Amino acid sequence: MKSSGKLLVAGCSVSDYTHVSKVWGEILADKLGYDYIHEAAGCGSNWRMWRRVFNAVENKLIHSSDIIVIQYTEVIRKEFWSPYQTELKPLNGSHGKSNINELYDDGAIIRYKSDAYTWGDFGPNEKKFYKQYNHFVNDKFEHEQFNIQHTMFQSYLKQRDFKNVYFVKVGSYGPLTEPKELEEYYINNWIPAYDVIDNFPLSTEDELHLSQEGHERLASLSYKYIK
Repeated sequence: MKSSGKLLVAGCSVSDYTHVSKVWGEILADKLGYDYIHEAAGCGSNWRMWRRVFNAVENKLIHSSDIIVIQYTEVIRKEFWSPYQTELKPLNGSHGKSNINELYDDGAIIRYKSDAYTWGDFGPNEKKFYKQYNHFVNDKFEHEQFNIQHTMFQSYLKQRDFKNVYFVKVGSYGPLTEPKELEEYYINNWIPAYDVIDNFPLSTEDELHLSQEGHERLASLSYKYIK
């Protein structure tokens, strides 16, 4: 069967292969008859989503007729380049389907979230840097930066004639709370999944993430809004 197009999903660990064999984006792509591009990442940031979608558009991996779904996460997360990592590190529980870092040039892009130095697989120099960086995070400033970049991101995709760009609100993840926080061009492309974490089945191995059934239900919910 010939594919109808491509579906790209960008998000954090909620949309990644976190103790599941098939993510909700992949299931949604099957329902739509689309090829799937996985751009969700454990400990991933909004900055990573913007970067990866931008590169996919500029490198013509996706086209204006394709579908993009954005699952925003908390605003304090960031990406940094590290010269101390030269090998990929698999995301815990992903069975090799996803990684916690990204090789880049002669090092790797590593991911920051609050207190990451206490649990992440980082070397001593990276831990020292992350511990120090914790003191340079201001929630209000991070929200200001998010609002600016979020607006520019939408404007960029609108300029490239991407009409099928959806924003899914998964539980409390991400700073957006309602469709009016989208530009008018995308205001009808809001997927409300507010109760996902509270009412969808969670993983028995990780109570902060969805089980396989939870991913299937989120895919079905998203399908209703996109189809």
